[in-house]
Amino acid sequence: MDNELAPEQQGIVECGGEGVAYATRARASRSNRVIMLAVLVSVVVLSRVLVPDPSGCGTHTRLLMLPCIFRAVTGIPCPLCGMTTAFAQASRGNLPAAFEANPLGPAAFAGVVVTVVLLGLSLLPGMVAVRRIVEAVQGIEFARWVLLFLILGWLIHIYLYLIAS
Repeated sequence: MDNELAPEQQGIVECGGEGVAYATRARASRSNRVIMLAVLVSVVVLSRVLVPDPSGCGTHTRLLMLPCIFRAVTGIPCPLCGMTTAFAQASRGNLPAAFEANPLGPAAFAGVVVTVVLLGLSLLPGMVAVRRIVEAVQGIEFARWVLLFLILGWLIHIYLYLIAS
């Protein structure tokens, strides 16, 4: 038997199919964490590999992505304009250039790095507290805070763009 813990120690309750459902959720949760970890590690690695565009915007076009349509139509940056450049700069430790590309860039990059560490730790045995933290930041309340952070950052980005023009 791979797991030497009794079902109740594993969080599995022997009452009909409930124990099976709990174990399935735990496996799905672990799979989700592995997938998220792989994606975020890819983002960090790609940020380091990409050469930042000297203009502070447009690094994403090196990934064969289109230029920002919102910026082309309105003349102002979208919430994510400069974010790829900001990540590329932040991965090199050039935080002023990252902030200039997108004011949210350094904080967002730091958030990704912290999330990579937490996800990695959450996959280790016995890291229940870390798993609880990871599960907490997957909820709707956390998503609301991220959205607020994005909106405030966009307003700062627009302000800085307008005063620089």
